[in-house]
Amino acid sequence: MAIDLSGMATNAQLKILCHFSELFPPEFSYNWLSESSLHRTFRLTIEAIDGPNIQMNSLTDSQLAASLKLASQAGAHEYLLVKNAYQAGVYSRSKGASDWQEIGLGDLEELATAQLKLALAAKRVFTVDIEGSMTVVDFSSNAPMPLSLAQLSAWLTSRDAVTKGRKGEVDRATEFEVASVAAWRCQMEGCGESLREHFSAGRRANYGYLAHIVASSPSGPRGDPAMSAALATVAENIMLLCDKCHRLIDRVAPDQYSADRLLAMREQNIAEVNRLLGALRFPAARAIVVGGNIEGQSVGFNLRAVEQAMWARKLRLADHVPLRFMANASNASVSTQAHYWQALFHSLKTEIPVLQNQLSGNAEGTAAAAQLAVFPTHVMSALALTGRLIGNATTVHLFQPNRNAAPDALGERWAWPATDGKPADPKRFRVEVSASSGAKEAGLLLYLTAALPDMELPFVGLPMVRIVAGESSHTAIAGQPDLDLLAVKIDEALRLLQDIWRVERIHCVLIAPASACVLFGQKLQARHHAPVRLYERERTLLGAPQRGAFVPTIDILPAQVSLPDSSASISFT
Repeated sequence: MAIDLSGMATNAQLKILCHFSELFPPEFSYNWLSESSLHRTFRLTIEAIDGPNIQMNSLTDSQLAASLKLASQAGAHEYLLVKNAYQAGVYSRSKGASDWQEIGLGDLEELATAQLKLALAAKRVFTVDIEGSMTVVDFSSNAPMPLSLAQLSAWLTSRDAVTKGRKGEVDRATEFEVASVAAWRCQMEGCGESLREHFSAGRRANYGYLAHIVASSPSGPRGDPAMSAALATVAENIMLLCDKCHRLIDRVAPDQYSADRLLAMREQNIAEVNRLLGALRFPAARAIVVGGNIEGQSVGFNLRAVEQAMWARKLRLADHVPLRFMANASNASVSTQAHYWQALFHSLKTEIPVLQNQLSGNAEGTAAAAQLAVFPTHVMSALALTGRLIGNATTVHLFQPNRNAAPDALGERWAWPATDGKPADPKRFRVEVSASSGAKEAGLLLYLTAALPDMELPFVGLPMVRIVAGESSHTAIAGQPDLDLLAVKIDEALRLLQDIWRVERIHCVLIAPASACVLFGQKLQARHHAPVRLYERERTLLGAPQRGAFVPTIDILPAQVSLPDSSASISFT
């Protein structure tokens, strides 16, 4: 549209900033709207500025071609190309007119060039060469010169060399680095178009571009005389873009995409790609294998089975090598004998600090464990102590050895029994209580694998709290849902003993799967608990009239573990 400048000062004119409505397609050019429709469609800001400058609208090749066609239909006779090394602005005027009217600024390519061919042949196209930004064009310092088709073709070739870069400029290693950090997708914010086909063997189509942030040529978009050559092959200065986005930043609207903006966009894209692709990885968990010599039987350990069991739980093994804990020697084999625990205490003085450092990230070269995978195979007292040490400060995945696991099960003996996806029965476990007589000590019995007559217990006559399974079995814990239900019942039992009965000591017998014993120990850490004395049963001799007696093994206190009736202790702090 023509703008009347007669009411303005001699050295002033109008600067019109047009904000396109999304209701119109990209090919819709505002130049040929009437003034009334322009005001209805766009939000205009008009201000007086010094000098004969006109700020132009950025267009793609197809938009520029459409605007040229509309200009021709509206009576345009001559055309002016104002161009720098990488971009062109197009103006027109009717026959006999002196003032040039803006058509658009942007990507002069095949479609727009085709619209100019007749005018070029008739010598009705002129040109002005400038340096630097095309955002604001000053007509006062440059006289238009006639432009031929050959001259336009030469400029297009030169422009392509500046914006597309020289063949072989970026080596294959850098090309791969740029493409891989972008996941072979366009790095323009909001685009993300897949460009993998361009990198497939045998494909030669220019489907993806390695676009320089600081141009490889000082005269290119965002070029820098001091830095362009040095940054031409640096991966951090290159973005992977689709053809459309590459043209946008280099030819259509380069002034809207500064080097700082593109650098920030590249960094944000890489971070987002890493975040999204990282979601494909299972969370890493540090594995802890709790396994020692149990009643003369050595505990085997299969790293492959551990990794497979974690994989089945959507976890992956961190650090590649699990931490072995309480791997007592073969000379300490009978858990009810004093020397067994004396020998284990001797090794625990070293092992407990190592475990605590692993959990807190104080070990050299390690970070605090975000998740743990615990594989327990030990006597029940040792497993409860392990749970007390591990606690609930981080996410803990407990695994259960399954003696009936199928040989081909993923995770072998660490595979949970098949439950056919059925939810855990909320009544699977219950808490049974005998009336409290105000005694200072009480018994806590975890009966999941089997239940015992009270007469066989070493603390007959004390008030009792029992956590029992509806059906005692070595498969009482069949999966994580069962552990979740059991955790609620353990909390209930401990709350009764400590908060209501306020006992000063808890005597505990655990007859339960390994994972349940570790879980019990974890629950001790969650409160300032009374001292807990754990018991193990002596081996019953063949032909003996009575089963072996229960023998106290360890006392777990809030801040230490100690041997009963002994000065031997290990602090937790």
